[in-house]
Amino acid sequence: MHQAGAAGRQVSICGVNGRHDKDARLGEDIRLLGRLLGDTIRSYEGDATFDLVEEIRQLAVSSRRGDDRAAQERLAAALDALSAAEAVAVVRAFSYFSLLANIAEDRHHIRRDRDNRREGAAPLASTVRGLFAEARERNVTRGEAAKSLGAIRVYPVLTAHPTEVQRKSTLDCQLAIAEWLGRMDSADALREEVEVATMELRRLIATLWQTRMLRAVKLGVRDEIENALAYFQLHVHRGGAEACRRDRGFDRAASGRGTAYAPADADPAGKLGGRRPGR
Repeated sequence: MHQAGAAGRQVSICGVNGRHDKDARLGEDIRLLGRLLGDTIRSYEGDATFDLVEEIRQLAVSSRRGDDRAAQERLAAALDALSAAEAVAVVRAFSYFSLLANIAEDRHHIRRDRDNRREGAAPLASTVRGLFAEARERNVTRGEAAKSLGAIRVYPVLTAHPTEVQRKSTLDCQLAIAEWLGRMDSADALREEVEVATMELRRLIATLWQTRMLRAVKLGVRDEIENALAYFQLHVHRGGAEACRRDRGFDRAASGRGTAYAPADADPAGKLGGRRPGR
């Protein structure tokens, strides 16, 4: 969550597309998002809050990396001395940093998968591509594969965490942040396009900071159903359709024929939302 000068930001912009180390770009993304979050905290909460969060961050890093007893004691003392308002600000700062780092990691998994596919690497066993690759290696016949795939049933279950706690406005911001990070990944992205993406990320992070992390009112049954349907539309319907389009040719390659196997059925589970009865 530290800040950097213009020179430091320029290095980050240039480094997004030019690193060959498989994890270097993840580090660049996390540092960029951390800087933007730090700028946001300073703008909306003031220098004192920013300095407090940064002090705690540095003490936490020192106490964890070097097993520094003195740093651990200073960290404990700093946390014990927080007022209620300061504690809320610190918790929000670290919670949002963790959220942004998770977004960057998810984006990096997509990036690495695309890099591996571009380089012709063997697909992971946990993917649809890996499934058909394994079938080819085991000389599975078309009839056997069709029988196995026809027996697959998918039951997506949404638990209390996404449907009851997380706000849709927060989810929308997360998706937009991931999208803009993806645009910065383009091999032919111009400097001005990266700068526009950075400004959009700054705006989205500011929106996140001004949004309550949790809902102000308790959800009703209708609220949970609407939120769950939004998840199904985004992750199950749209994601499932995209997976079918992307992987449509794999079964053809496995059989050497021009037709594809029918996709597996996906049925929603009977339980959505919290653990209370009536859901």
